[in-house]
Amino acid sequence: MTSEKQKKSPKMQLVTKQTQRKNTGENDVPTNQKAAIDRRVLARAKAARRRMKRRLRALVIATLLAGLFGFGYHVAQSVLVGKVMIEGSTVYAGEQIQRAAGLENGQRLLLINTTRCETAVWTQLPYIESVRVTRHFPDTVRIRVEAARPYYRAQVGEREVAVSSSGRILGNAAFNENAQATPLFVADYSEVAVDGKEIVFASDKCAAIGMEILAQLDSYGMLPDTSIVGVENASEVYFVLRNGLEVRLGDSIELTSRLALAVECISRLQNRTGVLDASAGGRASFKPGRAELLREQPAAVSLSEDSYDAEAEMSAIKETEQ
Repeated sequence: MTSEKQKKSPKMQLVTKQTQRKNTGENDVPTNQKAAIDRRVLARAKAARRRMKRRLRALVIATLLAGLFGFGYHVAQSVLVGKVMIEGSTVYAGEQIQRAAGLENGQRLLLINTTRCETAVWTQLPYIESVRVTRHFPDTVRIRVEAARPYYRAQVGEREVAVSSSGRILGNAAFNENAQATPLFVADYSEVAVDGKEIVFASDKCAAIGMEILAQLDSYGMLPDTSIVGVENASEVYFVLRNGLEVRLGDSIELTSRLALAVECISRLQNRTGVLDASAGGRASFKPGRAELLREQPAAVSLSEDSYDAEAEMSAIKETEQ
């Protein structure tokens, strides 16, 4: 005799249980877990959208850059040099300067390397102190040059040469009228003077001290009145004015203040000759007399003193006030 409920197979029993659980809600995901799952799904969707935007933005930028590059290349190839203008005073003809710069009509304006042109002109033409090359639309290149001028004289071996402020040798000083108004820079030089090349000092320290003195004298407006600047010994720096006044500065320590003191004393001495010693620092002493340069030894300066005041030595301020 069969029972009222027929026996079900295991598969049917599993389906029945799952259906019951579904009807009773036993398989439902808890609310907090479902919310977490939703947030993760939304985050992934937003990240995907951001990646897509970045890719589109990069594509747009790349397209614009490619267009700009193409336009720039077209402009660079089509804009040509129509004229080269030379400005400034110099001993060289305009054709020489243009040829040294490597410029000619028909070159592509935007592809000209102005720095290379400036270096070429400065290297090949020694009597040019500075050069500036600029491009101007639509078709002009302008070269602005400044002639090299003697800044000081230097006795290198048997030659007395004129030297510019950048250190370039400008030839024999005797053949340069402007060089005669510049001071003689007395120092030790290590090489033979070659026109157009930079002068080479035996001591970089002495060279730096001498250039500082020249610059300060120039700032005080006293460079035209200076005949000699001596730095052959870094511990015995001096300069001589054209009226015969020798100024001793000692070593390079506190050189700026010593030179300022010397300039103040010189203004109060009223063109008196002798030796002004400002090497002590903070004070200066003056010995009147006649200072004469021994041409056989350019670095040496001898003092021939008047008999009546040969032993007198006092500060420059007290001497002038008396």
